[in-house]
Amino acid sequence: MVSGWFALVLLGGEGIAAETLTRIAEVRSLTREVAATAVPVRVSGVVTWRSDSETFTIQDESAGIWISLDGARQRSVWRGDNLIFEKIREGVEVE
Repeated sequence: MVSGWFALVLLGGEGIAAETLTRIAEVRSLTREVAATAVPVRVSGVVTWRSDSETFTIQDESAGIWISLDGARQRSVWRGDNLIFEKIREGVEVE
């Protein structure tokens, strides 16, 4: 398993419970307004697609989601090692 905090690790948020979301379906159900409050997220899943431009998709038992490491860095929500992308391959389980 490749381990790291991926693009959806959002920090902070006032007035919102800081319960960490662990299922991709929970993340996908967030409204833009709630997501903007920086809900903490940590998901595990299998990589189902990877591009050369630091984007990939992962799937857990509930849903799938597209992740952009560049976008996560720009929003200051990336908490993983920048070299981790080199280890990500289709079929690899990530956390």
